This record gives sequence, C-alpha cells and structure tokens, in this order.
Amino acid sequence: MKKKLSILVAVLLIVSTLFATAAFAATSGGFKAINAWFGGIKIVANGKTLTSDTQPLMYNNSVYVPIRLVSEALGQKVTWDQNSYSVIISGSTADVDSLKAQIAQKDATIASLQSDNAAKAARIAELEAQLKNQEESKKTASDLEDYLDDEYSTWNRMDFSFDARGDADDLKLTIEIDLSEDGTRWSNTDEGDIEDWLNDIYDYVQDEYPDADFSGEIVDSDSDDTLVEFESSGSKLKVTFNKVADPDDLEYYLDKNLSDDLDWYSSAFGSMKVDFDVTSNKSRERIYITVTVPGEYLDEWESVYDTKGADNWIDDIIDAAYDYFDDNYEIVGEIVDSDGNTLVNFDEDGADW
Repeated sequence: MKKKLSILVAVLLIVSTLFATAAFAATSGGFKAINAWFGGIKIVANGKTLTSDTQPLMYNNSVYVPIRLVSEALGQKVTWDQNSYSVIISGSTADVDSLKAQIAQKDATIASLQSDNAAKAARIAELEAQLKNQEESKKTASDLEDYLDDEYSTWNRMDFSFDARGDADDLKLTIEIDLSEDGTRWSNTDEGDIEDWLNDIYDYVQDEYPDADFSGEIVDSDSDDTLVEFESSGSKLKVTFNKVADPDDLEYYLDKNLSDDLDWYSSAFGSMKVDFDVTSNKSRERIYITVTVPGEYLDEWESVYDTKGADNWIDDIIDAAYDYFDDNYEIVGEIVDSDGNTLVNFDEDGADW
C-alpha cells in the first residue's frame, strides 16, 4: 500500500553505538515506550542501497532511519553530545554549493536561450510578414501586367510591353515601345490620344487598387530614352511628354513628304528631287539636316534660290523637325550639291541667303 510519508531523520535505535542503553535511560527523563512497525524498509542514498544492523521503522505514518547511516552516506559526520543530548551533523557543503552554482548557471543559460528563441521567433514573424507582403505585391503587379497585356499589348497599331512593380498602395508601371519598329506611328500619334490612353489605364488601376499611388513612364526599348512620364493626380494623371531626338524618323518623314513634288511651293521647282540626311550630336541637343540637290537639278535650284517658295519649303523642313523634337533642340542645316559644296545654310530662323 502506498502512503504519503514524511521522512523524518531522527535518532533511532543506535544508542548502542553511542552509549549504553541502561545509562541513557537512567540519566534522561521523559522517555516512553512506543509501538512501531518494522517492514523491511530500504534506504537508498544516491542510487546505492544502504545496509545496517539497525532497521528503519514506521511510527505515526513517519519513517525513522538511522541518522548515522544516512548522514555518513551523504558525506556528513555524526557525533553525540552527551551533555546537551544532541546529535551533531557536520561536514563540507562544497558539493551542495557547487550544485547550486551549476543550477544557477544552467538557469542563466536557459534564460538566455529563451531570450534568443523569443528574438528568433519575432524575426521569423517579421520575415513571414515581409514574404507575405512580397507575395501580395507580386500578385498585384502580375495581375496588372496580365490585364494590360490582354488589353493593350497592341494599341493604335503599335506594340507595347508592360512591367509593373509595387503593391496595392504604391504601383509603378513601365511601358516599353520599340521606336526602331514603331517610331513613325508613335511620332504621328497625337499627344492627346496618348494621354487619353494612359488615363484609361489609370481608370482600371483606380477601380482595382483605389488606394494606390500610381506612376510610371513610357520608354523606348531601343534607345532607353524616356518618352513620357506620368503620375496620379486625383482622378486623372499628370502626363509629361519628353521629346527625344530620333533622326531616322525625321529623315524618313522628310524623304517621304518634302523631297519631291515641290512645284506647289513654286513652279520654278519643276521636277526637282532632293535627298535628306538627318543626324544628331551625342548629347541629342542639336539636330543636323543635310539636303542634297543632285547635279541634274541645279538649274531648278538656281531658279528658286532666295525666293519665297524656297523660304516656305525650308520653313516646312524646320517645322517638321520641331514636330519631332521640342524647342530645346537646335536645328542646324545646309543645302549642298552632290560634291558636298554648300549652296545655302539654314537654322531654326530660316535660310541664310
């Protein structure tokens, strides 16, 4: 039967090792006989079973064991003080102090590990939140790209690609067009139409992501020039057009529209036909236009030299250049013969006759 027992270390049945039973009984008053139980109780100290001639006993639900047996097994010394009738237990507490110190050190290590674990748990939670935001951002950007690819990969007979970044609070969009392929169509597209197109895109963004700050740019993928910049401003976009020098486009336009059939400027032009060559400096701040009059048309050129018809023709060449480039560009031009000899120079102010 199991019982809850309180273990009381007491002097028991070892008087024969300390003094004679008769002498002890004769000199100490107040002793009385008791009824106790012996039941083969074992004493185990630090995993070792102790043996003794004096047996443990049970009295009033407490177990009494030989004090010398137990104390010495635990490294303590036991003596009897006859004068004070006292059992004196003495010995080093170094082992106990060492154990306490080890426990304290382990407690400190545990506390440190718990603190580290708490910091790591907080960092993990932070990274998980960042990952969640990144995944949401990727989904937002991907959804916008998918919509634009479906609706506007081709617009006004021009091809576009879209790159969206950010999240539902802050969206940035890069629209790319290759002007080496679509430069002429782009140049001939009215700025108002482009602005309306960008606002159609913005209407979709407002419907899907009403809290988003929206901005972006249209870029020429061939030259990396920024053609248009835009940013949200209330229910509309603030759209800024950046004129970018594209000499090839201007040259194509001039060859197509102002190189022949010039007799409507003046009948003196007759059947004269010219060739255009357009270049720009590296910083794209100056446009060079060279007009070559073949030798067979020099007579016609002599006929229209320094006439109002020739002035109007050169003015239209300059106006065409500024239709492609803004007023920050300087126009420098000359009309030459087939040998490269200059016939007349002109700039944004007209011909220098």
